[in-house]
Amino acid sequence: MVKVQRGCVTLEGDVDWNYQSQAAERAVETISDVKGVSNLIRVKPQVIAQLISLDFR
Repeated sequence: MVKVQRGCVTLEGDVDWNYQSQAAERAVETISDVKGVSNLIRVKPQVIAQLISLDFR
């Protein structure tokens, strides 16, 4: 979700990887008349199968 108020942009939502959050922020920063960006995008935790299998041994 993107909210804009008086040139300030707020980004919200969930992504799988941190680079996706950073890319969204960089893209918005380059738009003319944007005064600031608040990046509230959450990166979903990644579950590693190997770590899970270790817990069940």
